[in-house]
Amino acid sequence: MSSVGQSTFNFKIDRVAFLLGLAVFVLGLGLRLVGITWGLPNDQRTTSLHPDEPIVLGVARAIQPAQGNFTPGFYNYGTFYMTILRVATDVVNGYGGGPQAKDGSDIPAATARYHLAGRVISAVSGAAIGWVVVALMVPLLGRRAALAAGLACALAPGMVVHSRFQTVDVFATFLAISSLFWAVKIAMSEAPSLKWVGYAAVLAGLSGGTKYTGLLLLIPLLVAVGFSFRGARLVPAIGMAIGATVLAFLSATPGALLQTDAFMRDFKYEALHTSQGHGLTFVSTGPGFVYHLSNLAETVSVLGVVIGGIGLAWAIAKRHRWAVVLVVFAVLYYVLIGRAEVKFLRYVFPLVPLVACGFGAAVAFFEQRGGFWRYANVLSIIALTGVGGGGLYSSILYTQWMSQPDPRDAVGQELVKEGGSVGIPEDAWFWTATVYPEAAVPRGVPFARRLEAQKLAPVPVLQVVDGESRPAWSIRLIDELKPDRITFTSFESDDLQRIQASGSVPAEDKPLVDSFVEFQTALNRDYEVESVTGFDGPKVHDLMYIRPTVWVWKRKTPSLTPSSGS
Repeated sequence: MSSVGQSTFNFKIDRVAFLLGLAVFVLGLGLRLVGITWGLPNDQRTTSLHPDEPIVLGVARAIQPAQGNFTPGFYNYGTFYMTILRVATDVVNGYGGGPQAKDGSDIPAATARYHLAGRVISAVSGAAIGWVVVALMVPLLGRRAALAAGLACALAPGMVVHSRFQTVDVFATFLAISSLFWAVKIAMSEAPSLKWVGYAAVLAGLSGGTKYTGLLLLIPLLVAVGFSFRGARLVPAIGMAIGATVLAFLSATPGALLQTDAFMRDFKYEALHTSQGHGLTFVSTGPGFVYHLSNLAETVSVLGVVIGGIGLAWAIAKRHRWAVVLVVFAVLYYVLIGRAEVKFLRYVFPLVPLVACGFGAAVAFFEQRGGFWRYANVLSIIALTGVGGGGLYSSILYTQWMSQPDPRDAVGQELVKEGGSVGIPEDAWFWTATVYPEAAVPRGVPFARRLEAQKLAPVPVLQVVDGESRPAWSIRLIDELKPDRITFTSFESDDLQRIQASGSVPAEDKPLVDSFVEFQTALNRDYEVESVTGFDGPKVHDLMYIRPTVWVWKRKTPSLTPSSGS
């Protein structure tokens, strides 16, 4: 073990440290595999309840490695994860897990297995983040601090939840911390190898080829190179860092070269999207710099983030090179996401391993000071166990929810069982109670096809439809269509309620907010709450995926209702 104050040393990991990291990995993976089948297509539903999974899978299936085709024509994200997912789904097919029936009746089951393959990639990546953090921290701070840092990653509830999704975020974070591992090793070594620069650069390029923000990893790598390379070795090291990052990125996302127009179209769209917002989701939520602190607290825990911040600040004050490398990336990345108007919780994931490293540093510093300070580490135990929220407690709670029937499925079954017509205030999507199998199909499916599926539901599903117009929260649903029950979820109503309560409704959102208020008034007049399911779930948008609140309102007096969906 090195001294905490030492700037350079022989960066090695012994057998005990390796086993310590392996134990954290096994714990993290075991936790993530429980509940990993949440929301998959099943006998009741043809589509995943995660809105991004059908899109990601569709892009992955457009990649054809056997034909040398790695350009799916979709570049909102890099294509590295999608390429790996395509290979994984081909393996599923090879073992007979793909569609078998000629009539396509088994496609939902095959799609579920495809999604599951992608989720396993995420779960392994999420667990491996903790292993990399342990490997990083053992030479720097010792085994106990490294174990604390690894557990802070393995038990972070937001990361645990998203490690069960077939999405790019956790995989990109694993590549990012792996790149930073080599960057730190370069910064802390007296005689760094040029190969280490290549390793860090390739991982940075692959991370950027998964999510474009990963390209920021080149900056801390150059800082590390500046720390440790001198004289004639400096220029080749800089060239290796830049060149290998670019080559790895283009290898991961070859469409940047081969489909430049499509790549620039989607890249610009994504940049514009993050600067303009995501519909109503983040309207009236405050500045991103503040909002993402809340996201970090939700992802780890309030106490965990505070301790991690103290540890990183202490290490920076001591001028430790490893902390400088990590904090350079953290600051650059935080400024990037803090300036954006789209503020998903998953955007803070690359910061979580860095907070965990700070968490381990705080544990080490408190131990070294001795005396009363050693008792401060009781706080780290509280943070890891999740007393007061976060940590292991929240991870177990979220896992329990993901192992149970989703509120949308449970409510959908009950509505079909009860019979009678069901009204929905806007287009069905992943947020809608599963009243019919195609309720959650993506918005990319033409509305005419979605409406046809809606009309074949086992109970009449009523929605205000005027030709091409489908006004959301129209009072006509209550006054004209008069369904026996009306159902909606927190995904549909929470944003409108928040904007209404803010007292400052943007002009472009005022017509919809006014319709919502009018709808709520009429709803309370003619209907009464019959059930509220999932009210105890998370309130953050992309944690709410696993347990939204589902309301069912029942009409106070019987009514005759039309049989069509319009």
